[in-house]
Amino acid sequence: DIIHMLQSERTRPEVLEAHYGSALPVKPLQALQRDSLMTSSDLIRDDVYEIPMIE
Repeated sequence: DIIHMLQSERTRPEVLEAHYGSALPVKPLQALQRDSLMTSSDLIRDDVYEIPMIE
């Protein structure tokens, strides 16, 4: 049972490719640039100063 649980926790290449666009490891700089593009849309929406200014 434990072996099956550990194997199921591994990320399959298909899942990686669907999420990141590539199943192969990329260079660290490319991974950082990709991740910043994925999160930049969330940062624009979340304004940390919005709530204190309203109060």
